[in-house]
Amino acid sequence: MLNVLDTMVSGRAVDVLLNYETVKLFNNQQFEVARYDEYLVGYQRYVGVCVWWGGLLVGVCVCLFVVGCCDRGVWGCTVCVWYVCVV
Repeated sequence: MLNVLDTMVSGRAVDVLLNYETVKLFNNQQFEVARYDEYLVGYQRYVGVCVWWGGLLVGVCVCLFVVGCCDRGVWGCTVCVWYVCVV
């Protein structure tokens, strides 16, 4: 999905730049900017959601790793509590 959105945004930007004279001649700048903004807002929203879920996934995995190591006795209880507080 991200590749599709990236292609749409890039394609729209290239299209506007290649047809700069035509857009300028027909006084269509505001229309083209509005269309590009629609593509860009959708792309940024999707990237934001991906980053948020990725951060959540990494945080949960790190917490599970620390708790799993404490259960197995890999670290002492003092170090385990310190690691959980830091993470």
